[in-house]
Amino acid sequence: DGGIPPRSGTALIRIEVLDINDNAPEFAKLHYEAHVLENSPIGSQVAIVSARDLDIGTYGEISYVLSQASEDIRKTFGINAKSGELLLTQELDFESIQTYTLNIQATDGGGLSGSCVVFVQVMDLNDNPPELTMSTLITEIPESLQETVIAVFSVSD
Repeated sequence: DGGIPPRSGTALIRIEVLDINDNAPEFAKLHYEAHVLENSPIGSQVAIVSARDLDIGTYGEISYVLSQASEDIRKTFGINAKSGELLLTQELDFESIQTYTLNIQATDGGGLSGSCVVFVQVMDLNDNPPELTMSTLITEIPESLQETVIAVFSVSD
């Protein structure tokens, strides 16, 4: 101060810096690939997606959802909102659908989001018997018949 004798004082000032939501979630990979057997049981893990957000507190908390998903995808797959674990919720059939493309969105507590794509390949199993189709068949064959077509058939699996 300006007095005689001069005197001074000190004060402790605590400054707390608050985080703002200035970072969007970012996935570890933009494209994930998964291979799933067509006989995998319901509840099987298909993949785990992972995103991180550099913000702290609620702005850094991430939740995962299937984004822009068709009804078929929503019936077949589910995602754990907290862990990013993608689960099978319906049986698969290779003969019906061989591949799925899933869009996953990660959203933080402040509303910012990031996305990734999961390509799911359904793996075929030998679960269908071969089918025999006869288009021509001669049931009676004379003994003197030579080099004649007796049957025409096809086999498919």
